[in-house]
Amino acid sequence: MTTAELLRKRIADRRAQTDAPSLNLPPVLSPVTPLVIPPVLPLSNHLSDLCCSIASMSPDQLDALDVGVIQCTDSGKILFYNKAQAEFAKRSPEDVQGQNFFTEVAICCSNPLFYGAFKRGISTEDLDIEFNYAFTFRVKPTLVRVRLYRDASTRTNWILIKPL
Repeated sequence: MTTAELLRKRIADRRAQTDAPSLNLPPVLSPVTPLVIPPVLPLSNHLSDLCCSIASMSPDQLDALDVGVIQCTDSGKILFYNKAQAEFAKRSPEDVQGQNFFTEVAICCSNPLFYGAFKRGISTEDLDIEFNYAFTFRVKPTLVRVRLYRDASTRTNWILIKPL
């Protein structure tokens, strides 16, 4: 047996010993297993295609989309909130206009995954990331696909939200 094979066997043996057999849980649910965040999935074509033209769309065109669209400043202040997002979040565009998305409207997004990605993208002027997220504020927990995007030519920031 090679050294690498021996090491792999020892690691497997130790894992088997620490997998909480008294609770009879599978290893994934073991109390000693840390929470693992799933990897970022490939960018979805629908949201990617939308990013190419979103900055040039009129408010009426943005309201006609079946995707939640939020335009905000670098600090997160909401400049535009479309009808699809208003229906999804149960908040009218008039109520959220001028408020901070992360600290006043969607507090559940004020975390390293969502707000952290937004701030990193703003600071590097390279905001273009897509990920799955679960909204929990003001609505029942709902899984969505989120796209954070900064249009370089207009220097506008966009949050696109599509319920899954």
